[in-house]
Amino acid sequence: MLKKKCFLLLLIIFSASIVYAQKPTLSGATISRSGSSSTSSQKSTSSSSSNSLSSSSDTTTSTSNQVAQGIDYSHKEEDERDQVGAIFLYRMPATSVKIPKVENPSMEPSGMAYSDCLENVFAPFYLSAGGLGRPHLQLDPLSNLNGTLLGLQQGYMRDQENLKYYQVRRPYTSLAFGGSLNTDNQFHGTHSQNIMPRWNMAINYDLYVREGVYTRSALKNHYLDYSTNYYSRDNRYQVQGGVIYTRLNQNENGGIESEDYFYSTTSSTRAGVPVKLYAADNQWRQIELFAHQSYNTVRQVTEIIPRSVMLPEADSTMSDSVAYDTLYAAKPKMLNTGVFGLNVNYQRSKRNYYDTDPMADDYDHFFITDSVIYDSTISHHFSTRLFWTNDAYLDSIWHNPLKIYGGVQYHLRSFNYSSLDSSLWSGIEPFASAQIKLGLSLLRLDVSKMIANHPEGGDQRMEAVWTRRFKSSSYSAGGNYSLMSAPWFYYQYASNNFQWNNESAWGHQEKVDRRMLFITMEKDWFHNDTLRQKMWTEAQITTTFQQGAFYLDSSLNPHYNVGTAYLGQFELKTDLQLGWFNYQGHFLLQHSTNKEVFRVPTFATKNSLFADITLFNKALRVQTGFDVRYHTRYLADAYNPALAAFYRQDDIEVGNYLWADYFLTLKVRQANIYLRVSHFNALWENIDFTMMGHHFSNTTNYMTLPHMPGSDMAIYFGVIWQFFD
Repeated sequence: MLKKKCFLLLLIIFSASIVYAQKPTLSGATISRSGSSSTSSQKSTSSSSSNSLSSSSDTTTSTSNQVAQGIDYSHKEEDERDQVGAIFLYRMPATSVKIPKVENPSMEPSGMAYSDCLENVFAPFYLSAGGLGRPHLQLDPLSNLNGTLLGLQQGYMRDQENLKYYQVRRPYTSLAFGGSLNTDNQFHGTHSQNIMPRWNMAINYDLYVREGVYTRSALKNHYLDYSTNYYSRDNRYQVQGGVIYTRLNQNENGGIESEDYFYSTTSSTRAGVPVKLYAADNQWRQIELFAHQSYNTVRQVTEIIPRSVMLPEADSTMSDSVAYDTLYAAKPKMLNTGVFGLNVNYQRSKRNYYDTDPMADDYDHFFITDSVIYDSTISHHFSTRLFWTNDAYLDSIWHNPLKIYGGVQYHLRSFNYSSLDSSLWSGIEPFASAQIKLGLSLLRLDVSKMIANHPEGGDQRMEAVWTRRFKSSSYSAGGNYSLMSAPWFYYQYASNNFQWNNESAWGHQEKVDRRMLFITMEKDWFHNDTLRQKMWTEAQITTTFQQGAFYLDSSLNPHYNVGTAYLGQFELKTDLQLGWFNYQGHFLLQHSTNKEVFRVPTFATKNSLFADITLFNKALRVQTGFDVRYHTRYLADAYNPALAAFYRQDDIEVGNYLWADYFLTLKVRQANIYLRVSHFNALWENIDFTMMGHHFSNTTNYMTLPHMPGSDMAIYFGVIWQFFD
C-alpha cells in the first residue's frame, strides 16, 4: 500500500512539473567547471528567509564563483576523461529563484565518505551512540536538534537544502558497495537522467546494514530520495520537487551495564558484555514530499554586443577580428514586477518503540502496562510558503543595488502519542529580507516571526550580515537574535513509560533568548592545479549569549533552566596541498560560563594527513594516510532508547581519547577501491604483560557517550564506480 501511495505521489509531482519545451539554444549563462566546493557552512546564516538572496549574490571575477542560470547544451563530443564535465549538479535553497553555483561530481579517490560520513574532516563534530548509523550528538550545542523524531539522525539525513539536483547531457550513475570483517555492509546508488532538455530526474539510495559486536546492536537503515527539476529556456520559470523516504530499524541495548567492567576487561568478545536491554527495538519511518516553483514576470532582454579581438595569423602576426557576445541587456527599462514563488511541503514522521521484556529493565516510569511495551509517536507537518522578490534580472550585467525578498508561510502541525493523546495547531510566519550593495560589500538583513496560539507563537529571528568579497578571499561579520520555544516533545508527551503535559504549566513565556555575534574569514592563499599546490582556510569567531535552556534532566523529565550563559567559539578549517603531500584539519575551541546551559568540550579536532601520488603513467592514483580525531573530556548527554532522546547526566565523562584510522584508496579510471583500518590504535588498548621485569598494562577506555562504547578496531573495504553514459 505504501509503495502505491508513493507511486501516485510521484505521478502528481511529475504532472505538476512537466512542461513541453523546444531544444535550447546557446545562452549567455556561464557554467562553473569546478569539481568541488567548500563543504563548510556557517551557523550564523541558517535563517531560512536568507537563502534566496545569499545564493544569488553578485557574480565575481573568479570562474569558480560564477552563478549559473541554465545549462549550455551546445558542446562537442568529449573523450572519457572529460565526461564528468557533462554532469551538472547543484543544491537549491528552499526559497531560491536562481540556480546557485553549479558543481560536477567529485572524482576524488578518498573513501572516507563511503565508510562513515560523520568522520569527514569538514563535517560537524559528532559523538555516536555505538557506531555507524546510530543516533549521534553534535558537539556544537547551537546546532543540536534534540526533541524531534529524526533529529537524532541529523548527520545521515537528507532534506530539501542538501538534496542534489542534476542536469545531465548523458545519463549518470554512481554505485558503491562497502563491507567490513564485522559484517557491516553499505550500499549507495545514484542515477540521474534528463528525459527532456532541461527536465531531469534523479534517484539516490543508501543502505546501512550492521550486525554490531555487542548484544542487540544490529541495525538496517534505508535512505531513499527522488528529485526532479525543470527550468524554461529563458530561465524565467523553474520547478523542483521530490520525495525523501527514510526507514530505520534498530535494536536497542541501552548501553553496557557497567563502565567498570568495560574499562577493566581484556576480553575481545564483546557479545558477552552485559547490556541494559535485551528485547527492545526502535523503528523510524519518515516521508517528505515537497515542490518549489517560481516565475519571473520580467522578460529577459538580450542583445548582441560586438567586440574587437586580436587573432594570431600563421606568420605569428596579429590581425583584427570581431567576436560577438550574447549578453543580457544593461539596466532593463521595463517595470520590475519581480519573481513570484510557491513552496509546498508535507512531512510525516513516525517512531515505534517495542519491548517484550520491560520488567527486566529499570524504566522508573510505568503508567499503563508492565508486560509488553509498544509506543507509537506520529507527527505531521504541512507548510506552504508564498514569496515575492525584486531580484529578477538573472545574469544581467546590471545588478540591482537593493534586492528585497518577503512573504508568508503557513504551518499546520499535529502530534499523536500511542493513541493516548494528540495535539493540533497552526500558525502563520511572515518573513522579509533585504540585500544592499555598498560598493564591493553586501549587507543582508533578515527578519521572521511566528504568529500562533501555541507555545511557538512569538518565536522570532533577526539577522544582519555584512560581507566583503575579494578575488581570493571573503570576510563577513554580523549578528543575530532569536527567541525560540522548546520542541513540541518537551510540552506534551504520552507513552507507556513517560507522560507529561507542560503546556499549561509553562504557558507561552518559557523561551530561549539567544544573541550571537560572529566574524568569518575565508581565504585561498594560493592555488595552482598544474603544480598541485593549494592552501585554503576558513576561520570563524562566535560569541553567544543565551538566557534559558530546555533539556531532559537526569530523571528523564523536561526541564526549563532560567539561567544565563556566554558561549565563546573559535572554529578553523584548513586544506593544504603541496605536490603529493596533503593535510586537512578542522579545529573547534569552546568555552561556556554556565555548564547547565551549555555543556561542551573545551577542544575538538579532526585531521587527515595523506600522500596523493600517481603511478604507471598516471593510470593509477593512490591516496594513503591517517585520520585522527580527538576531543577533551566533558559531561556528555546520555541516550535513552525508550524516549529516543538525549538527557543530562552528572556521573560519566567521555573524551580525552585519540581515534586513529589508516586508509588506502586506489583510483583506476572511474573506479575507486578503498581500504580503511578504523581505530587501529585499539590494538594496544587491552595489554597486560611483564617483560624484563617491567609490568605493562593499559585498559579499554574509549567511551563515545555514557554507557556507549566506541567501535573496536575494524577493517572496512569497498568499491565505488561512476558511469557517465
